[in-house]
Amino acid sequence: MQEECEELYGNPMYFKKTSYPVLIASHTQPFIEYDENEAYDPNNGLPLSRTIDSLFNLKYISFSDQG
Repeated sequence: MQEECEELYGNPMYFKKTSYPVLIASHTQPFIEYDENEAYDPNNGLPLSRTIDSLFNLKYISFSDQG
């Protein structure tokens, strides 16, 4: 995934592992609904806090196509 991020963003920012992670990698679309190529698309993810990720997964919040 690192190579894909570098290709998309040039100089990507990486999150360091901490003993208490604040952000987690979240899929914008359910991972299980994609074929192998789509599932690993770097555009199908974003960093979210655990609280926001939970609300997003439960469909209490969403994002428009414009962000």
